[in-house]
Amino acid sequence: MYHYTLKIVMAGLSEGQLTALRNVTPEENFNYQFIVSDKLDINQYLSSYVYIFAGEITDDIKQFFVKMNQRKHVCLVLFTDISKLDAEMAELAEEVWPDNASEEIIACLFAKTMKRIKMAADKNLTENYLDTLIDNMPDMVWFKDKIGAHIKVNKKFCEVVGKTKEDIKGRGHCYIWDMDPKEYAEGEYICMETEIPVLEQGKSFMFEETVKYGNTLHHLNTYKSPIFDQNHQVIGTVGFARDITDVWTSRSELMLLLNNLPAPCLLYNANMRVVAVNTSFCKTYNVDEKVIVGKKGMDEFSQIVPGIRFSTQTEIEKDIIKCNLESTDSSEELLIRGMAYRLRNLKGELQGTLLMMFDISDEQKNYNKIYTQSVTDFLTGCFNRTYYNEKIEQYINSGAEFLLAIIDLDRLKNVNDNYGHISGDDYIVKVAMLVKMRLDSAAFVCRIGGDEFAIVSDKITEADMEKALQEVAADLKNMKLPYPAGISYGIGSMQVPDYETFKIMANDIDSRMYKMKRSKLIK
Repeated sequence: MYHYTLKIVMAGLSEGQLTALRNVTPEENFNYQFIVSDKLDINQYLSSYVYIFAGEITDDIKQFFVKMNQRKHVCLVLFTDISKLDAEMAELAEEVWPDNASEEIIACLFAKTMKRIKMAADKNLTENYLDTLIDNMPDMVWFKDKIGAHIKVNKKFCEVVGKTKEDIKGRGHCYIWDMDPKEYAEGEYICMETEIPVLEQGKSFMFEETVKYGNTLHHLNTYKSPIFDQNHQVIGTVGFARDITDVWTSRSELMLLLNNLPAPCLLYNANMRVVAVNTSFCKTYNVDEKVIVGKKGMDEFSQIVPGIRFSTQTEIEKDIIKCNLESTDSSEELLIRGMAYRLRNLKGELQGTLLMMFDISDEQKNYNKIYTQSVTDFLTGCFNRTYYNEKIEQYINSGAEFLLAIIDLDRLKNVNDNYGHISGDDYIVKVAMLVKMRLDSAAFVCRIGGDEFAIVSDKITEADMEKALQEVAADLKNMKLPYPAGISYGIGSMQVPDYETFKIMANDIDSRMYKMKRSKLIK
């Protein structure tokens, strides 16, 4: 089950029309977030999913939508005089509603638009479900139409034939398997023939088929089933194939299993010596299977793969161990997650260990990037309120003593009112820059409100903090800004057992800051 919140911007609509749209019941799994705008706004357009514009399409408005469509596709709905609409705008818009439509009619049109969006979302989700399912299957999977053209295949199929999904789509058997039609006709290949009873009888069948890929004939266990349309007419087939050519001995079966696993794998015996390694492992770490087999266990892993070692091992449950591996070269950012499974026989005796490895370096980098963005104030580059709350919670939980300073900009409203908000933002940025310059190496500088900063540190004294903030105030004056600039602050040291105590002490520090601010107003 999925849940979508669609941001819908409505520009130029009347109150009655807005009410009519808001009263439309959302499609299943959808929530609508309506935003009313009285003008074209780039940021609103780019952040919206549906943009409804009511009014005359002038040249300027047309250029706006043309330019925006080049940056991001948004479902654009035009509520205008259709007779005056040119072909370019008609092509650009997903929907065009006549400007003389009643509120009842536009509600109906809006509901249809949402239904279409819902159907597209459902279709996309269904395709993702199907692709995820078949791409994670170890067997070949394909879908064909009635004349034998391939409509969809899975990753395993692509690996076997050595072609991409895009290259395979719409192509027939001979092209995909690199066979001459004459060779196919004269050989003992029955792939196409086995489609006939499935299509004619509308039933599932299992076959043993022979195909040629590379220079070798392969024997497959194949399952084929019909695909029906809404009228229960057969429109194609779906097939599953398992190569059984090499599955003759237990080791062949084992290696077939390991080599069908996408993750690099090592198999150890009971004495923790490598007895098998899969293809993915050899390719990933550029090592030869013959060199690896016989090497000793996990503690000496750098002998198996030079430059990689185990950093931690944690038994998360009986016979399952989570491992972290890292590069021995500090200049290379490499993080590998390993899962080791102890293998036992029916008597519970240890027979070996299977180690599966997953490179999570990119995942960790993405996580770090997302986390950094989530705790960073966009305007100033300081930490934000989220990070400030996290640090306070850490200090409270650890019982550590720390210093807290609250800073507020003097007369920011006056600057915004008299010099403009751009100057106001410049004021905020300059204070942030100066505070970070004076304290960033010894403290966490956080922007926790519009013009309010908090500084948290366990490395400096109150005297050092006081001196640094006085220097910031002096730096502001020395800048000779075109607007009046200054800061007020309160400083306090604390070591608190809980959040309630922290709030009381933080309020006291806040009061000191406001006392300083009021003293300046009196002067």
